[in-house]
Amino acid sequence: MTTANGSSGTGIGSPDVRCPFQPKMVRLDINYAAKIPTKAITDALCGLESHNSREVLSVLDIILR
Repeated sequence: MTTANGSSGTGIGSPDVRCPFQPKMVRLDINYAAKIPTKAITDALCGLESHNSREVLSVLDIILR
């Protein structure tokens, strides 16, 4: 069998064949930083200002990264 790049073989073990589900080990450290009320998050997402809007936006920014 000849492949599109001109090499012959079955394609098994060739460098261009990838398994999409390679397991990865990821180390994750979670630190408690602040307690944010759910109402403050809801208000921030609705565009309402509150006394802790900046803190809520900072928390959402960190979570979404």
